[in-house]
Amino acid sequence: MENNRGYTGIDISIAIMIIIMAIAILSTLLAKTLNNIREVEYNSNASIYMVQMLEGIDKCAYESVDNTNGNLVNTFRANYHIPTSFDITMQIEELHLGYVKRVTLRIEYLLDGSTESFEVKKLKVKEI
Repeated sequence: MENNRGYTGIDISIAIMIIIMAIAILSTLLAKTLNNIREVEYNSNASIYMVQMLEGIDKCAYESVDNTNGNLVNTFRANYHIPTSFDITMQIEELHLGYVKRVTLRIEYLLDGSTESFEVKKLKVKEI
């Protein structure tokens, strides 16, 4: 004899368990996707700021590529609206009898409790 009076308690509890597991999986995927989006956003912003600063160094005269007291970094930060969440360090090393400078730019930022960094080295040549 068959029971055709609708859903049983076991059917309903199995359906609820499947729905709960699906919601848990979807929420985990959503959280990871949002985290990846934020990571890509930070990385792309760091790249954009780095390119802007490198172009700024190209526009500067050889003699004005000097980061004494952080002046050049502060100028770049103000001109390109770089947030303080990005820590910028610049090292300038003079090479080859005062005709070439090696500029090392480094951007660091905190992402999910770990420090990420982006570093680029560029040569600035004195025009004669």
